[in-house]
Amino acid sequence: MGALEDNFGGKGSGQLIRSEDWNGLIAAIEQNLSELSDRVDTGLGQVNDQLGGLSNAVGELQDDLTGFRDSVEELTRSYYRLSLVATRQRFAIGELGEIVARVTGLRGEPLELSDAARRPWVDFVTAWGQLKPVRGFVSRGGAGDRAISVRVDAEGIARVQVRAEHADGMAEDVEEEMAESLKTRLVEEKSVARVMLEAATPMEASRSGVFEVIAREYDRPDVHHVRRYLDTYYLWRPPIFGDGFIQPPLHRWRDYRSTILAFVKNDADPTTADPSRGVSSIQITFRDWLGPFLALDYFEKLDDRVKITAELLGSGLVAVKDFDLALAGVKAHVDQTVAGQGLLARQREYRVLVKAIEQVQVAQPPGFLPVLREAVKDALILQQTLELSQLTTTGLEEQVAVDVFTNAALRADKDTAKIGGDVVHLGDRYAELQERLSVLDNTVRELGQRTQRVDEQAAQITARFTDVDGKVQPLTGLDAAEVNVGLERLQAVLTRVDDLEKEVFRPG
Repeated sequence: MGALEDNFGGKGSGQLIRSEDWNGLIAAIEQNLSELSDRVDTGLGQVNDQLGGLSNAVGELQDDLTGFRDSVEELTRSYYRLSLVATRQRFAIGELGEIVARVTGLRGEPLELSDAARRPWVDFVTAWGQLKPVRGFVSRGGAGDRAISVRVDAEGIARVQVRAEHADGMAEDVEEEMAESLKTRLVEEKSVARVMLEAATPMEASRSGVFEVIAREYDRPDVHHVRRYLDTYYLWRPPIFGDGFIQPPLHRWRDYRSTILAFVKNDADPTTADPSRGVSSIQITFRDWLGPFLALDYFEKLDDRVKITAELLGSGLVAVKDFDLALAGVKAHVDQTVAGQGLLARQREYRVLVKAIEQVQVAQPPGFLPVLREAVKDALILQQTLELSQLTTTGLEEQVAVDVFTNAALRADKDTAKIGGDVVHLGDRYAELQERLSVLDNTVRELGQRTQRVDEQAAQITARFTDVDGKVQPLTGLDAAEVNVGLERLQAVLTRVDDLEKEVFRPG
């Protein structure tokens, strides 16, 4: 276009266009159009050639995409999206946490689950706690399992419950009644479980009165399942509540974290080589309130019970002057107090009785009261230790230690009385023996004097019957009467010696 401007441009206003200029302009335009048409035709040819190659490539790509789409669709049909949600994040021990698993397609679309036999299964696994099925769902698993398989329903839902670790073997009705007790409403319409979960520390929960509610629930004679649940907990971890052992922390809660893993499979047959087709996980916690409840309330707030028990025991000992009757009365009180009680209540009452027997006051206490105190205390302390063994040992009766110790104390008292009588008897025998020894001493001195006289008389007789050389002379001139008198005296001395020996060494 630069040539056209140079050749035909530059005209001024009012200047006429000459024919040759116009014809030249038309010719130049025609030439430029012809050149442009040739260039366009050439470019279009090249583009057509390129489009042909591109069309072939697109066709190949479409074939590849079709195969890839088929593979992806087959893969998406084989795998699932699994999501887990819990009814709450925190639970109190005794409550049942519930986990809800939802199975959908990978893009979140609902699955075709009209055929129950072809519905997928969800394998649940937990590192802490135990899993149990929910009513209405088909499941595979045993009691106290850490893993369970649940088949999804028509909505693609599978549910499972999580309970605390120590509830192994717990009957279902026991768990349900314990969970219902934790729903008891307190101030501001909050449940027992919620108050404990919201309390910053165990001490704060104790001040709220929630532990007193649980204690009353446990002591109710008609609530056997709550009693059994708490007794089972005590059997699970008894050492931390005994004297001399480490007590549970009271300035902070102990929360057990449970991680639940879930895997989707087409079936729950372990003989089938079926890989996991979807994975998810969730965490919940269980708050241990039972340890603080026992340490801060049930085994701790005993002053009023100790005072009342001490008064009862003291009133029973006022008119009793016999050790046997006093011990039998205390034992009867122990039997009556713990009869029909749960494990925790018996442990509490033994603690109360140990403290109460130390505080018993009697206006005119009998002399055996110290011995009675020690015997009963030893029996009660031993019985506390034996309680756990008795629950797992057949053939042992209740209060076996109390029976053994009180019987032993009774025998010891009788033996002491017998020994006291024997000591008195020995004292009398000793005095009598001393008197006999005194008589014997006088008799021995008298005997010595008589023996000396006999020796002198024997010497005289011997001199009369022997000569100067010591030879025996014939018995001439011997007075028979004198000899008889000497023999009688000698026999009397010998008889007296024999009597003295029998007197000193006679039995008794």
